[in-house]
Amino acid sequence: MMPVRSILEELLRGRISLEEAERAIESAQLSLGDRVRFDIFREKRTGFPEAVFAPGKSDE
Repeated sequence: MMPVRSILEELLRGRISLEEAERAIESAQLSLGDRVRFDIFREKRTGFPEAVFAPGKSDE
């Protein structure tokens, strides 16, 4: 996953389009260490949010 700052820098330099930057930012996840990831745009993509505590759950 590309950091948001890097995405914005690529956009400012004209290396990616506005649409590409938007998709990249929307697909980003908020992570807290190795154990917690928040998919902050899941509701926008799928129509409903997800909050799961599942030790050992795969990324799939």
